[in-house]
Amino acid sequence: MYKFFVACLCFFVFETQAATLRSHVILHGEKVHLSDIFDGIDKEQDTELGDAPELGQSYVVSGTQLTAIAAQFNLDWPDASPLVSTTITRDARIFSREEILALLRTSLGLPAASMDTQIELNDTKPLVFPREQTAQPYLKDVVYTPESNGAFCATLALDQFPSFEFPLSGRVVHTRSVLVLRRQVLAGNPIQLDDLEILARRDTNLPADILHESDEAVGFTARTTLMVGQPLRASQLVHPILIEKNAPIVMSFVTPAMRVTATGVALESGSRNETIRAVNPSAHVIIVGRVVDRAQIEILPGSTPIPMDQHTDPLNKFGRL
Repeated sequence: MYKFFVACLCFFVFETQAATLRSHVILHGEKVHLSDIFDGIDKEQDTELGDAPELGQSYVVSGTQLTAIAAQFNLDWPDASPLVSTTITRDARIFSREEILALLRTSLGLPAASMDTQIELNDTKPLVFPREQTAQPYLKDVVYTPESNGAFCATLALDQFPSFEFPLSGRVVHTRSVLVLRRQVLAGNPIQLDDLEILARRDTNLPADILHESDEAVGFTARTTLMVGQPLRASQLVHPILIEKNAPIVMSFVTPAMRVTATGVALESGSRNETIRAVNPSAHVIIVGRVVDRAQIEILPGSTPIPMDQHTDPLNKFGRL
């Protein structure tokens, strides 16, 4: 008798198993069922509750709504609380804008990865369709006029799903890679590598002195304040002065076999790679050299030191180089 009672008790407990809430529900169909929200629901208890979200969308069912649902269908839900909730998401496959652009490049015969052309796509949302649909989207009814204005139109379609057809339109424009500022640079400040990025811009009406490579700008100084997103031009930059007139410097004479250095004084200011004159006070000679770094010049090959005692005013003799 005792064993029978225990067996009946276990059977009773099994039959009245408490429901537990699923905090996040992923749906594949168009309807929401009771068993989607609560775990531990018998087949006889399961029922349809309402419509699922749109493809790829979600909504939240609050604790108050969940408590009302549990009461309506006589669920044993001991954890009922207005503080809990569940999120219901309709599973979907999303064909992104980037994927649409890649498909257009192939269909229009454009290079897959090129900064020479850019597709300007009119307002287009990502294509969303059921996850179970494995067919790849494709383009049909493509019209493209590269000879005139580069305009195109096409239809993005999906096999077996005619309702998922979307019209596309836009324009193909020719572009060039240009240096663009990622942050503001104040006048007189140097341009650093982290300040720059390379972006594609329409090649129409680009200034002739537009810069394209980072080494054309890094180390230069902003002539005026430069704004974020502004393409850089050579006329907006100046060489920083590395050597000031009358400043002490180090002069180097370099050959494949040796390197000789001496100290001197700059007779004029200079930027990198500019040619300036300097004097070696101990030898009393004037040296011509190229600015290679701050306070450093390299003596030009083949140049001859000029004794200072032969020229009372060496600057007047040589003029500015």
